[in-house]
Amino acid sequence: MDVYCNETEGIKISIGGIKFSPELVQYTHYCSLPAEDLLIDFFRCLTEQKVNLPFLCACSVGDGIRNTFCLAANDAPRVEMLLNADISAGGRNWRTPEGVSLQDQMEIIRGVGTLTLFPHRRSLILLGRVIEILGESGITIHSLCTSISALAINIDYLLLDQAVEELCKIVELPNDHAPFRPEFCVRQISP
Repeated sequence: MDVYCNETEGIKISIGGIKFSPELVQYTHYCSLPAEDLLIDFFRCLTEQKVNLPFLCACSVGDGIRNTFCLAANDAPRVEMLLNADISAGGRNWRTPEGVSLQDQMEIIRGVGTLTLFPHRRSLILLGRVIEILGESGITIHSLCTSISALAINIDYLLLDQAVEELCKIVELPNDHAPFRPEFCVRQISP
């Protein structure tokens, strides 16, 4: 395998583009199997509150489930108020039957940004090289998920530009590539 990696080190991988998300907050929730209805109820409540989850992935880990999701940094105060609402004031009881709060089951990382590479065409070489170069650069990957069309990597928001500098050593972008950061943000409003 090392021989194959050495042969491909000098070759840049052609991709269609790279995009940055706005600043996000990442929540990672751990629970045991079977999955708790509490998190499903929480997601339902976020939907009712019109809170978008631009990143969501789940996996089983041993006898449990890890759900990782991100939401816009400006939505985080509303979500925290929701999680901390006093039950006596009409707030939801976000506790398991054992009395553990939903928030206590979550790891929260503020100041996260999603770096999306597309299309990656199911390239395991690209995935491996991206993880390798970010690791060598000291850029922590908080989470990642992939589909046929895109590779989405959550890193520190303030390191997005540095990450692209490093990634440009291994990827080739089109000459007419659009800006990395969105020029405007679409926000859902209630009718």
